[in-house]
Amino acid sequence: MTGTSASPVTVREARPEEGPAVAALLRESYVAFAAELPPDLLRGWIDDVLDSRGATTLVALADGTLAGTARLHLAGTYPIPLPAGSVGVRAVAVAPARRRSGVARALMAACAERASTGGAAALYLHTAPFMAGATALYEGSGYRRDPATDIDIGAHFGVAPPESAIIRAYRLGLAPARRMGTAKLRNAKLRNEGDTVDLSS
Repeated sequence: MTGTSASPVTVREARPEEGPAVAALLRESYVAFAAELPPDLLRGWIDDVLDSRGATTLVALADGTLAGTARLHLAGTYPIPLPAGSVGVRAVAVAPARRRSGVARALMAACAERASTGGAAALYLHTAPFMAGATALYEGSGYRRDPATDIDIGAHFGVAPPESAIIRAYRLGLAPARRMGTAKLRNAKLRNEGDTVDLSS
């Protein structure tokens, strides 16, 4: 059952020993879309998502267990070039039992806060048309389409005809950290050990 947890969610950087659990969660999340993509394309996409490329992997914890993950890619670590001053988010996944309980929102808020603090002007992500739930979350968080930065993953991996599998780009404009209002992170309390979001109210 999803959406039942009201536990506080703590977001922090992943520890080395958490790598296998994070990879398993990502694999589980992407395999769920097996009916939407040719097998070769899905395998290539999963392998690509599991490669962190030196980015910062974040984990969300609820009741002391792994509830979700996201990866923040600073300059030069995203799979494709991004506009100057931009960083990227990818590999966002939430454990089935924790979906619709605010975990994804907490992860995305933490990524936006870190990106803004680091001086980024925009935060990019890519999502597939069939990932309707993720798309709704991103649009509700202020992300807007940027077709100029779409990815043709079929051609990218060399396993599908050009323009047969387009992954849509979304962009979130970021205010400098010193001017960032509390509305973007109205439920977030930043602490040394991580970013804690209280979802109980």
